[in-house]
Amino acid sequence: VKLKNLAEVAKVKIEYVAKPGKGSPSQEITHFLNENDFDLVAMVGRSNAFSAFLLGSLTRQMVRSSPVPVWTLHL
Repeated sequence: VKLKNLAEVAKVKIEYVAKPGKGSPSQEITHFLNENDFDLVAMVGRSNAFSAFLLGSLTRQMVRSSPVPVWTLHL
């Protein structure tokens, strides 16, 4: 919701998609990005160590392997 509000203020169109896949999350996201015309990916990074261990690895993988820039938002 915060990202959507920021985008509205900045008059930027955002698009988000959720769909099941067969590969790892980073592989599925990268595949989806390669098939579509995206300029940027926005992902949330967690700030505490436990959340970073469980959830932050996907954001780190995408920063390293994404075909487009990744904007990380730390909450």
